[in-house]
Amino acid sequence: MHVLLLDVQGRVLEQFLREGLTPLEADGVRRLAPFHRDLFDNFLFLATTPATGEGSWSQFPTACSMYLSTVGGDLQRPPPLIPPHVTATVAKVLSQFRRTQLGDTFVEGRGRITEHQYQLAAHLFYSLGADLGDGLSAAGLRVYSKIMAARISDGFVHPAVGGHIWSDVPAGPPHRPHSGRDITVLRTIEALSKTWCTAPTDRPQIERMILDRAHTLGWKTEHPESTSGSPGTWHAQAPPTDDRPPFPHT
Repeated sequence: MHVLLLDVQGRVLEQFLREGLTPLEADGVRRLAPFHRDLFDNFLFLATTPATGEGSWSQFPTACSMYLSTVGGDLQRPPPLIPPHVTATVAKVLSQFRRTQLGDTFVEGRGRITEHQYQLAAHLFYSLGADLGDGLSAAGLRVYSKIMAARISDGFVHPAVGGHIWSDVPAGPPHRPHSGRDITVLRTIEALSKTWCTAPTDRPQIERMILDRAHTLGWKTEHPESTSGSPGTWHAQAPPTDDRPPFPHT
């Protein structure tokens, strides 16, 4: 079973409803992202599940196969607000991807992922998440953190929903205290997300704090000029309703 990012976002909203959010308020924290961006983010979300502790390494070839079957050969076109250097890295990995074939050797202790696929995962994680000497899983976790920070800062997921997903990583802190801000920030986001659920009157301030931290991370912080070649005219749209609740839209 493959858990998709949009499914996770939906489950978080359902959890908020069980904890007291009204359906009208839930409409206020929903976001609609461009379809290409959803596909791209979902690819990286699924590909990094072995690094976050949410899945096995077999999820990486699955993520590659799913994305390729959806976008076909159009790998060089950047999704909205994704810097070209990130798109190029993903395109390079996917263009070399091979599905498992008879006679392929699987990586010992890593499940159903071939040597070739594992090397591609390493290239993706280290290229986008950096090699800080703390191992492949930590690099993959940094990639995951960048996905969620960018998705929040670009306006494609509400800070409350995105923060909940961003910090919900079994393999995160305190296990990796020296792995850079992409990982250490997860503890802060976790605390803010818990407070958001229990302190309704403080929600506007908490959402702003999550958003502020997301703005300092993500993809564009590495190469601020690199979004010039990517489509940047998209804006997140909340689903239309007859009455908008008095709920902060940050």
